[in-house]
Order: sequence, then structure tokens, then C-alpha cells
Amino acid sequence: MARMSRARRARLFRIGRDRAVRIPREFDCPGDEVLMHMEGSRLVLAPAAKPASLTAILDSLEPLDEAFPNIPDAPPDPVDLWACLLDAHAGQPNAGGDPRRRKLRAVLHSRRARTDNGT
Repeated sequence: MARMSRARRARLFRIGRDRAVRIPREFDCPGDEVLMHMEGSRLVLAPAAKPASLTAILDSLEPLDEAFPNIPDAPPDPVDLWACLLDAHAGQPNAGGDPRRRKLRAVLHSRRARTDNGT
């Protein structure tokens, strides 16, 4: 059975917009974090356990008796990125007269032509 400590008053103070409480040495707990919750009108603080590491969690799991199914890994459908980029810029208002758009279109077409020719 847990031993109950004698109740003791502690001073509240402000840090910015937050309130804080000084915890007397006799109530000190390990670590640098606590969990807090309300029980009726009482504020309860409890030491926060450190989260287990991923390897510890994986080590605690039971091994699977069944084999994983074979899942085909099909390659994605090909996408013409140059066409997508041109389509994205085509919908912009007044883009037809924009010299940057004309230059982009010229650069993309020349790159596309080089790609199509295999150079």
C-alpha cells in the first residue's frame, strides 16, 4: 500500500500567463515531466513515465505465425510532367502575354524535344 505523505501548503506564482507551483523537496519525483488531472476539485500530479523506445515495443510483441501475403508492387503509371506544368500555367489569367510564360513554354518544349529524341 502506498504511503501517504502529510499535506503541505505550497506557493502559487505566475510565469507569463501561466500559473506554477513550487514543489517542496519532500514531494520531488523523478524526471522532468508530470501528468496532471483533476479529481473533483483536487489537482493531482503524478510522475510521467518515459515512453518506451520503438525497439522495446517491437521486442514485446509476439511473433506472427502466419506468412505475409505476396503483394504485387506494380510501377506507377507514367506521367508527362512537362504537359502537367504547361497545363498548370495555361489556366492563369493574362498568362498568354507574359514573357516569362513564353520563355518557360520555349524551354519546356526544347527539353521535351530533347527527351523525345533521346538526347
